[in-house]
Amino acid sequence: KKQLWKNILQFIVTIATSVISALGERPVWDSNLLIIYMEKTEDNYLPREIKLLVIHCSATRCNVPFTVEQLRQCHLQRGFKDIGYHFYITRDGELHHCRPISEPGAHVEASTAQHGICYEGGLDENGCPADTRTQAQRFALLDLLTILRHQYPEAQILGHYQLSASIHKACPCFDCRKEYMDI
Repeated sequence: KKQLWKNILQFIVTIATSVISALGERPVWDSNLLIIYMEKTEDNYLPREIKLLVIHCSATRCNVPFTVEQLRQCHLQRGFKDIGYHFYITRDGELHHCRPISEPGAHVEASTAQHGICYEGGLDENGCPADTRTQAQRFALLDLLTILRHQYPEAQILGHYQLSASIHKACPCFDCRKEYMDI
């Protein structure tokens, strides 16, 4: 089964790379590195039941960089053992694998059956909630969600604010359910 997912991932990355190259852009990932990471340890690839793919924003201004290391320090200061999200996508579209997918996230309450994905940004230059995703972030997020939906076909894709009516945040500052309903 792992070989099947490896082949699917290679196929998706190859297609995405071809499309991006045809548009005159340079992909921000290396398909070989993605495959090597999957093979690096069995523990990082152990499947578990995932019901939700939850999208977040870092709630940082789009004109101020917020690196993966800054995110780590922020989460450590809040008492987490490391970054609470499984994936973090920086403005340049680089995908950072922050937490093993075999581990529950620390991004929302009762997150044992969820994967957390965060993109850098979510606030405009004035600090107001806004969809500040760059084109590179949009492509990276779409690619990641496509792969995860193949791995977890029953999982819903929701934004943080869509988890409950009691959540009074704009995070991730766009309607994930609507945008990704066809994945």
